[in-house]
Amino acid sequence: MTSLGEEHNPYAAPLAELQVQSVQSRPAAFHPMSPRKAAVMSMLTFNLYDLVFWYRHWTRLKESGHDVTPVFRALFAGFTSFGFLTTLCTTRAARGLESGPGLRASPGIYLGLNLAGRLSEKLLDGAPGMAVAILACAGCAWVLATIQQGANEVLAADNYQGPSNSGASLGAIIAGVAGVVVWLFAIIGSVSPESVYLE
Repeated sequence: MTSLGEEHNPYAAPLAELQVQSVQSRPAAFHPMSPRKAAVMSMLTFNLYDLVFWYRHWTRLKESGHDVTPVFRALFAGFTSFGFLTTLCTTRAARGLESGPGLRASPGIYLGLNLAGRLSEKLLDGAPGMAVAILACAGCAWVLATIQQGANEVLAADNYQGPSNSGASLGAIIAGVAGVVVWLFAIIGSVSPESVYLE
């Protein structure tokens, strides 16, 4: 027996609005970002932006209940990206989304490119070393864009309504300008080896 007819109680909170609020308060499964922005920032900053990229994604997973340490996972992203991709692909499967071979292979490609870039600094001088570094940098940027696209598809399946993080913030502009300066110095240094100096 219900008192005062609970269905018609004018003081009862609307159920539909409460349900919408509970959905909106749930944290996004992954960090929203434009794949193009992720790639450009990674390339401009010699892959230093990758630390920010990974930290933000791991932080989202931590907020969603995963037992992770975002700083540690970001610092060792070459290795921890495999675990991240497992979580991403599992989440995509739960949403009915397929994960293509490019996405699945991205952690291995990312680790290989990072190692190639580091080794080129030690083993190759001048233009050849710079060429390998540029290719490795571009490859890592592609991996970030691929992973971000996969994450964005999950957010779309979840009807994510928050910011898209596609614009150029002040921090991104400063990092981009600094990255361009570093690129210029690196290129000039690679095409002007010490061997051309007059003795």
